[in-house]
This record gives sequence, structure tokens and C-alpha cells, in this order.
Amino acid sequence: MGTEKRKYLRFECTLPAEVTRVEEQNGLEEKARIDNFSREGLRIVLNVGFNFAPGSVLELQCSLPGKQATAWASAEVIWSRNEGGKCELGLQIKDMAAEARSEILDSCYEQWQKKKSPPKD
Repeated sequence: MGTEKRKYLRFECTLPAEVTRVEEQNGLEEKARIDNFSREGLRIVLNVGFNFAPGSVLELQCSLPGKQATAWASAEVIWSRNEGGKCELGLQIKDMAAEARSEILDSCYEQWQKKKSPPKD
């Protein structure tokens, strides 16, 4: 098994997002789902049947938990995997408002705590 390269814990979550720009794909706008999130990265799933080249930069609109608002983020593709007509991307966040990042992390952490804690009788 390979050496872990991540510096920060990733928290599982389910947040809607939208890819609004990809440097090598003009006009691509695609709904996405954020599956996990950390201080420096995230994993998203897209309903597209192609891979993205590592190093590609894309822009996202991420839904903020419990709000009607979204946050903009710029991220670099670290890895891409295509299975069953869906594409999973591992992204490194390049630019995102600190407040939005904190809101998402706080929500993901709360979800993680609820899953981790045993049910109370």
C-alpha cells in the first residue's frame, strides 16, 4: 500500500456542487457531488464519461451546508478515475474563501462526529 500524502483528515460528506469551468473543456458546466472534503482538497463525482488530465484547473460552485448560498473555488485535478459513465476527481483546492471553507469543514466534521459516536439509549 502507498504512503499517505495527505496532510489533513478528509471528512465524508454529500454536498451538491457544479463545475463551472475547466481550462481544457470550453463551455463545460456539469452538476457534481462532493463526497469528501478537507482543508486542502476534496473528491467530487461527475456524471460524465471522460477523464480529466492531472494538473487541469477547474472552477466549482459549492453549496454551503444549510444555506441557499454557494461558494466559488478553484481546484487542480490530482487524479481522475472513470467508472460506469461517472468520473471521480481528486482535487487540491487552489483558491476558496476561508469563511466558506470553514463552514463546509464545520458541517462535515459535525456529520462525522454523529456517525462516529455510538447511539445514546
